[in-house]
Parts: sequence; structure tokens; C-alpha cells
Amino acid sequence: MSAPAPQVVQLACPNCRTPLRAQIFTLVDVGQQPELKNYLLSGQLNMVACPNCGNVSMLAAPLIYHDPSKQLFFVHFPQQLNASTQDQEKFVGDATSLIMRSLPENMPKGYLLAPRRFLSLNSLIEAVLEADGITKEMIEAQQRRVDLIGQLAEAYEQGEEQLAQLVEQRRADIDYEFMATLTAFAEASVRSQQDESAQILIGLRDKLVELVGFDDEPGDEQDVSLDDALDRLTSVPDEELELAVGELRPLIDYSFFEELTSRIDAATQAGDAETAQRLTSRRQQIVEMVERLDAQAKELFEAGANLLN
Repeated sequence: MSAPAPQVVQLACPNCRTPLRAQIFTLVDVGQQPELKNYLLSGQLNMVACPNCGNVSMLAAPLIYHDPSKQLFFVHFPQQLNASTQDQEKFVGDATSLIMRSLPENMPKGYLLAPRRFLSLNSLIEAVLEADGITKEMIEAQQRRVDLIGQLAEAYEQGEEQLAQLVEQRRADIDYEFMATLTAFAEASVRSQQDESAQILIGLRDKLVELVGFDDEPGDEQDVSLDDALDRLTSVPDEELELAVGELRPLIDYSFFEELTSRIDAATQAGDAETAQRLTSRRQQIVEMVERLDAQAKELFEAGANLLN
């Protein structure tokens, strides 16, 4: 069954009253339209921009979030809709029926009978991120970094003296994770052709490097050789592997996996089947962890971008 089409509504810009036509999505089904999840997490779902004055507004609409792979069924009704209990139950019931018909016969469906309800869209988004392994603490840490970027950008525009004073006060918070977030925002502004924002963020980043003497690498990973990284990642216990992968992520690239595969081939040719099997299993573990960490970082960045906007 194909995914439902968005509803098209006619409305007026709340700022200049220019007539607008906008699309509203009331169902985000990750199994049918995974791209809608990214729009939701980045704050772009059900947003409309006025072509006349440029005002951007979020349309108040009920929302069903469904992820069959994680058995998530979330519901949010904006309070400003003042929807009656009867209308809410009918909306959820219709969505449940639609989703059930779209799922294969052999997939579990019991979770659809007990939707989890959220009073705010932000709390729903936090639950989605948490299900992806991004904890509330991680989100709060990212929010603190985003808040600091806003404060530093404002000080940067006021002048070098104001920026230097704020940097001195918050020097301990300007670490690798902060600079990586700032760089990601600057690159996103360039890609979206937000020239003014990009210029401010890039200028701020360069000035922070000058003021803090920041080395654009986490810790001392740049001094770790490929062989050292391979030795550590192939020998650490399973319970320590994810931490090691996170620390050495900049070194885990095509060359890393090429060398690891060479070690597996060498063990196979030497008749050491046990070592070859162990390294093959560890290679698969590393691949899965890298994919998961990269996906989490992307979603965490999108959530932070939404806060910054």
C-alpha cells in the first residue's frame, strides 16, 4: 500500500496576510517514507515560508509517528487545535487501520493498539531520538553547545573585545565537540546558501581558533598510526569496543578496512582459521558501530540545527 499523500491547505500568512497554499503531513511512517523522519527531526516538517515577507511558520496539525522496525507508535495533538476526545480517537483509529493494512502479515502489530501520546512535539522528537540511542543527556549537551554558538555569534558581531571576554568566561566549554558542531552549522549554511549566516559562523570559528589556540582534532588521535588503531580495535574486549570506535572514528576509513581485510586474508593463508574468524567478526562489529554512531551524530546535528534556527 502506498503512503498517504499530504493534505493541501489554503491559509494566510500570519505576518502579512498573503494567501498561501501549504502541504501538511499528519502521518510520518518511517517504513513507508523514511525521508519524513529527517524533516521531523530537523524541524522542517509542516513548515511554510511566505513568498512575500519571508515569514516562516509551523502549521499546527495532529501527528502520527510510526516506525515498524522499532515498534514505535506515537501520537501528538497540538493543544491549540482544541480537538475533542472523540475526534482524537477517530483520527488515531483511522491511522491505526491504515498502518495495519500496510504492514506484512508476519509483522507484529500489537504495539499499534497502545499508542504513546505526547503533549508537545519536542517531547515526541526526544522519544524518537532516544529510540535511536540518542539520550536526553546528549540532546541537552547539544543544546548547551547550540546556545553557546548563539551567544558567541552575537558577541562576534559586537566586536573583538566582547568576543574575547565571553571566550575567556566559557573557555572550558569550547572543546572539540563544540568546534565540530560549529563547523557543521557553518557548512550547512554554505550548502543552503545562507551567505550571511555562513560568513558569521566561519568568521567566528576562525576567530575562536585564534583566541583559544584550538587544535582541530580530538585529543591526540592524529598521532595514532593506522597500525596502532588496528591493534587496539581488534584486541579490546567487546564491552570496550564502542568507546574505542568513538575515540578512533577519524581513522576508520577505507584504508582502515582495507588493512583489516589484509590481516584477515593473511591469517586465512597461514591456516589460522580462529584468528581469521575473530577478525572477520570484529570487522562486522566495527562496521555496524560506525554506521550507528554516524547516524546518531547526523540526527543529533539535525536536532541541534533545529534549536539554532
